[in-house]
Amino acid sequence: MSSPQEHLLPAETWTHVASHLSFSDQVAFLGVSRMFHSIATRFVFACITIHFVDQSFTETFETDPYFFDDMESVTQRLLRHSWEKLEYIIDNPFFGKWIKTLSVIASSDSPSVFEQLTLAKALKTMPNLKTFYWFEHLRSMRIQHLQIESPHISPRMDSTEPDLTFWIDNLDIPSNTIAALESLWSPYLRRLSILSKHIDGMSLLGFGLLTELELYVTDSEVASELTGLDLVFHHAPMLESLSVVGLVSQEIFLLLPSDPAILSRLKSFRLSAETWSLAGVSEAHILRLSRFLERKLSLRRLSLYLGGARWTTISLLLPTLRQLQALEVFGLHAGGLSMNAGDFEVLASLLTFQMTSIQLVIPWDYPDTSDADVTILAPLLQRLKELPSLKFIHLYSLGILPIIPQDLVTDLVHLHTLGYYRSLWDVHDSCLSEWAPWKVRYAKVEDFDCSDDAWLFKHL
Repeated sequence: MSSPQEHLLPAETWTHVASHLSFSDQVAFLGVSRMFHSIATRFVFACITIHFVDQSFTETFETDPYFFDDMESVTQRLLRHSWEKLEYIIDNPFFGKWIKTLSVIASSDSPSVFEQLTLAKALKTMPNLKTFYWFEHLRSMRIQHLQIESPHISPRMDSTEPDLTFWIDNLDIPSNTIAALESLWSPYLRRLSILSKHIDGMSLLGFGLLTELELYVTDSEVASELTGLDLVFHHAPMLESLSVVGLVSQEIFLLLPSDPAILSRLKSFRLSAETWSLAGVSEAHILRLSRFLERKLSLRRLSLYLGGARWTTISLLLPTLRQLQALEVFGLHAGGLSMNAGDFEVLASLLTFQMTSIQLVIPWDYPDTSDADVTILAPLLQRLKELPSLKFIHLYSLGILPIIPQDLVTDLVHLHTLGYYRSLWDVHDSCLSEWAPWKVRYAKVEDFDCSDDAWLFKHL
């Protein structure tokens, strides 16, 4: 039924209102009236996920406390829901025009012919599809991720701001990958995620219009992994987001440019290096990183995970970090040794009022969860309570933190999403709704209330 109030404003105005709501509020919008249901449909179902899975998919999550029933029933439920979605899309082609992001998670050796043909038929009803994800969840954990402007590898010529995005994240990429990438270079390419070892053989011209670059380093002992990266920096004047993740060696500190004219548009920077690849971070390395960051004072997003570095070394960055007054999204691995109350006070002082998303990896090696331990964390927890714009927080440690998720959401009243030990919860009126473990593992930008939260959570 409809209410008299909804007719006081035109549908276009309600559509604009709905576009600014969180996903949970858009879902609630569906049940208000027929008109609101029609308006909310284009937002709620703009992103859908299809599962082509067998029992091997759920076996990887069998130790997760999320499972309250047997794995086989979970698999069957995912398959049934996926079939219902595809059937509805095929039977109601008008529905397909609202879909902008489609994700397929496949865990069997390969989808059956029936599944492939059904998916292909559904794709024909999606003229506005912008993003297509394909996740292969095989036991070998080889993942291929393709995100493109349309279901075909070609740009949308009718788009006013075409944006072709191509992602490869695969530890066993065929030898012809470079040739394949070269064939995809076009004036529409803006975001690229690739193994760092393939950069050396690629044309530098293609980097000129990139706005986002993610590099995955897979072998810290191979000298060629970062070869050519300094030249890429020189030839990427439009770059706004840079991430270097994986088995990053100490060579990265020498490659970061100190010239402020290089990467002058950068607004997001992530350096995430595994412990075994970046052991022994020295003061000289931190100094090089500081010089780079000092020339990027307009950074809005920053995430630093410096492998096995200790807090005493990481703390040398503090004067530089305090200069980054534009930071709204902040992630930091605070080192490998336990911190005292004074250290937590210093860490807390880095968290500023404009920050909306925070991710902290806290070294914790205390033997129990006594009141004394909670007192040590008190400066940090108190500071988090004082941040008026904080919508996302993710805390992680190799030890057992004396923190209960429910207590966090009770104290942090503005939270939309809580992360704790790589689990995620939606927060509504201090109530927690846990994400399914496979949703966490294959989390997409569209799954979060804010793209900043997705960016921060992506590489921990």
